[in-house]
Amino acid sequence: MRLLNIKATLITTLSAIIMVSSVYADIGLDNKVKPLIDIKSVHDSKMKAEPIELPENINNFDHGDHGDGLRDTEITIELWDAYGDGWNGNILNFYCVTHDQDLFLSLLNDGYTDDGSYAIYPFSVHDGDWTLTCGGGSWQSEVSWSVTDVASGQVIVSGGAPYGPETFTMPFVPAGNPGCTDPDALNYGFNCAGEEVGIPDADDGCCEYPTPSNDDCVDAEPVTSYPTEITSSSENATIDCEGYLNWNAVWYELALPYDYNLVDIVLQAAGPITNGGIVIMDDCNCDDFIGMTYEWDGANGWIHLWSSVGLSGPDNGGTILYPLFLDPQQGYTVSFNVVEEIWGCTDPNASNYNPDATNDDGS
Repeated sequence: MRLLNIKATLITTLSAIIMVSSVYADIGLDNKVKPLIDIKSVHDSKMKAEPIELPENINNFDHGDHGDGLRDTEITIELWDAYGDGWNGNILNFYCVTHDQDLFLSLLNDGYTDDGSYAIYPFSVHDGDWTLTCGGGSWQSEVSWSVTDVASGQVIVSGGAPYGPETFTMPFVPAGNPGCTDPDALNYGFNCAGEEVGIPDADDGCCEYPTPSNDDCVDAEPVTSYPTEITSSSENATIDCEGYLNWNAVWYELALPYDYNLVDIVLQAAGPITNGGIVIMDDCNCDDFIGMTYEWDGANGWIHLWSSVGLSGPDNGGTILYPLFLDPQQGYTVSFNVVEEIWGCTDPNASNYNPDATNDDGS
């Protein structure tokens, strides 16, 4: 397998410069270093995070017995971070109205409390009203959580960030006939066990939806002529390259018709984005990548990627793979173009000007 080392100037508001090299699976695992695969990883590597003020009783469940005869309901609270680097200052706050007391939870990514990706906490809650909020940090699209009633296994409340304030009342009254309540889902009227329940009276969180036809790398949509424009969607795409990319991406296989190819990709999402992929890959093994130079405008959902050096067609088997990743998932229009890398004089005022040249050779 051919691996490229590319020093790419990243045209962002930070004027960041990264070195993209052959990166293997140990990066981002034992060393806790994120490979520079998407816009967020680049920004995290170049910006020193501001100190985050967290409550002293963060992830502290020592609330004791109030001794007032109120029943306790056993619940579990699960926290997830899609990127795996903690909640970046976001806090899930339970406020017990009955006892005027706060419970703060977060993913800290400290290697002790949690691993930055997931944590689960058991907790006993008193009867009464509880108000829940979540927010206060950055990269909120990565944040998700759920509160589950242990006795019934049913989700009481779930969400992301920002969230609330929303109030729920304990004790929890389980639904008698839970199942998927979305008529557009593949399993509408079925529960998590796959049992048909008719018309459910509460959603059990197990709705399933059709995935894009190019959801998996092995099913990458071929692109064989240029320029080409494709309108599609990444909604319901599943996780790719788990433990490496961890992207809900859709895949394209771009033909490389020349000995050396310059790839240009313009991606326009249907709405704002908070993150996006900036790499291409030479196979589906999920063990290395080739970095692209990029510029982006997240508020307007726009990304422009291009290869700063020519990609060898023969060495890559005549194609290259592009995992298209947008956060959040949504519709998009993507334009692909591939031209031959030609060295020559690019100055139109010079006597030896070559109008076909893509790179100036200094002549």
